[in-house]
Amino acid sequence: MWKRQPLGESLASARQFSLRGAEALQQENWGDAEGYFSEALRQSGMDERAHWGYAEAMWVKGDRAAATRHMEEAVRLSGSNPDLSVRLGQMQLEQGKLDEASRHAKIALENNRRHPGAWALEGDVLVAWQRWDEALAAYHRALVYQPDFPAVQIAVAELYQRMERPQRALATLDRLADQHSLDRMPVRATWLRGEALVSLGRTQEASQMLDEAERRLGQSDVEMMLAIAKTRFRIGDAQKSMDLLAKVDRISPDDRNAALLREQIQFANSQVTPAGLARQVEPQDKIR
Repeated sequence: MWKRQPLGESLASARQFSLRGAEALQQENWGDAEGYFSEALRQSGMDERAHWGYAEAMWVKGDRAAATRHMEEAVRLSGSNPDLSVRLGQMQLEQGKLDEASRHAKIALENNRRHPGAWALEGDVLVAWQRWDEALAAYHRALVYQPDFPAVQIAVAELYQRMERPQRALATLDRLADQHSLDRMPVRATWLRGEALVSLGRTQEASQMLDEAERRLGQSDVEMMLAIAKTRFRIGDAQKSMDLLAKVDRISPDDRNAALLREQIQFANSQVTPAGLARQVEPQDKIR
């Protein structure tokens, strides 16, 4: 007759499968990871690592509800481990659940006031609430505890740029560049550097930064293609902007943002043609 495995043995077995799942996650073998964590949960529902790993696999798979549910269970079983609380908050933030995301950032901070990820999450929520100064303060707290934190350094630079403080944005990105070579800098950071340089009137340097960002673009990174295309348009390089939009069209033919930018470029170009110039001076001719 089949006998139920003792709780201790079941949990030990689950943790063995969780270890294998964690290795698969690290190697981005999502299918294998899902299988290992699923088996771990079948062995025992008391292993927080199994719930964490299965949540991550479900998140990659696109099942947000299952991912959130299992991450909540991982947080509960772990006694609100700060790392797990932060990850749950990040998932909730991406789903637009700002109050819940903020609550879990605060729970993590209650357990560890020096947790850089918790301060970063709090900053991200405050940005979503458009509370710029408070977000900057939270991000800077994160950087006190983890000075080399590219995601936060980029977020700080974006905030400074949004607040029309390009010199501070550039200084933040300079510190990031001191920690990482240009080839290892996130593409978003390189683009942001170009944006700050444009705002400071250093167009030639900005163009070089945009060239570097474009060189390292991912093949399907539509968001960054559009961002670089917009900055190209700002500095008057309409042709390179249109070239990037052509790439976006091949990846995402119905992208509304690409269509809007193309219309702006075409309208701007129409204003500098001979016919456009004639339209611009016509009212003055009539006054005379």
